[in-house]
Amino acid sequence: MQNGNTAYQEYERRNGFSPEERYQTVSPEATDISVSATTRRNLLFRRFMELLQTHAIERKPMTFYADKLCLSPDHFARTIKKSSGRTVTQWIHDSVLSLAKTYMRDPRLNIQQIADYLRFSDQSAFGKFFRKHTGQSPSAYRKSLKTS
Repeated sequence: MQNGNTAYQEYERRNGFSPEERYQTVSPEATDISVSATTRRNLLFRRFMELLQTHAIERKPMTFYADKLCLSPDHFARTIKKSSGRTVTQWIHDSVLSLAKTYMRDPRLNIQQIADYLRFSDQSAFGKFFRKHTGQSPSAYRKSLKTS
């Protein structure tokens, strides 16, 4: 047994390993894979955000973005969730809500015009969507803007 350890130690010494490095050595391939996978996820997430800014007003479904990025919907959804901690649908809804809240600040636009601009089928559908995600109706949200 002693001879085996000595031979191993001799191999390490000849190849430039110190005793401290023995247990710290990690396969470079494993490190590169995790870094590049993270980089790919981040790149994919940035590309999704760019597409979302361009198409948010159209309220495109998740499959639209997956197709644009040449990915299967399942792989796309998993990748976005893994890189951001949020689902694709949550990102899409937040993008639409952000636009809606921006338009609500403009007193020249009524709620029907905002619903039309965001391509909801009618004002009621917009109101339900807005209430579900904010906890208040569009008109109550608008009133809260005036008081704050």
